[in-house]
Amino acid sequence: MNHFLNAQLQRLRSAQLDWATPNYCFRSFVKADVHPLYLAAQNPGFNKFLLWNKPDSIEAAMVQVKKLLREESLNQSVTFSIVTKERGAWAGFLRWIPHQDGLAISFWLHPDFWGTGASRELVDSVFGIVFETTDIIKLFAFIQPANLPTIRLAKNKNMTMAMVLD
Repeated sequence: MNHFLNAQLQRLRSAQLDWATPNYCFRSFVKADVHPLYLAAQNPGFNKFLLWNKPDSIEAAMVQVKKLLREESLNQSVTFSIVTKERGAWAGFLRWIPHQDGLAISFWLHPDFWGTGASRELVDSVFGIVFETTDIIKLFAFIQPANLPTIRLAKNKNMTMAMVLD
């Protein structure tokens, strides 16, 4: 990874404590997030667009959580949990991954938060945060073609389709 992107990840990590939306805040992703992640991944809709298979046990989910944390420790990505301000409930997670000359954003919401406007609220906030906090000028999102709600959201944010994933 180039020095520029490395520095941008560090800036995002440092600024995370100030991040919030009207209904959600971000905190560091930790091993304890394995339980809500495992439960969410049991829903086929949640798991459908993850780039790893549905964990068949809490131990299998822990393998994925440890992988995410290891990537973060090597400064290959930054992962945050999304939690509700009202109850502190785990709502999903957000990842920043260096990609070419920008950052790829990926986030997954727990099915309990689908259709609530959470995606739009989070994306609006996250786009503002990345452009205010860093010198990044390009954001990428890898979206499966069947994930029509996310494609609509990306188009509403004026993102341009660069390629179609298989």
